Amino acid sequence: MNEKSNKIGMFVNIFWVIASIVIIVVSVILFMLNWKSSIASGQELWSQRQAGYLGGIIGGYGGLFGSVCGGLTLFYKYEWAFKTQIILLYITGALGAAALIVGATLFMKDQPYHVWFPLALAGLILCPMGFGFAPMMHKRRIMIEMQKIQALDAKG
Repeated sequence: MNEKSNKIGMFVNIFWVIASIVIIVVSVILFMLNWKSSIASGQELWSQRQAGYLGGIIGGYGGLFGSVCGGLTLFYKYEWAFKTQIILLYITGALGAAALIVGATLFMKDQPYHVWFPLALAGLILCPMGFGFAPMMHKRRIMIEMQKIQALDAKG
């Protein structure tokens, strides 16, 4: 790949990270505004249909995350691909931890099953996936660097 395609790939990955963060922040703000009034009045936060939508959105994010992180391994010879992948893994792990905490809080506040379960399930999947894969990716990067060094030593 040439330098121009390298910069385009880096821009696309940075855009993906920024867009994810903006969508998540806006969603959390809207959720918190609704949460306070619903919890105080003893109502459920969302209906079963809305819980299905929420589960679909979270599942779509998880699938998109997996495909982007997997695709970035093709570009490991570039430093930006590795850094972007690690950032995505830690963001996803943090979002999973937040979802797990919110799901547990909703469970303790006696919300119905369809309210707390999608968040708890997402947290139980995304948190270990994000924080678990990051150290493995670091080890893989070290292995690749060691292979490069060994190849250069064998040449010269």
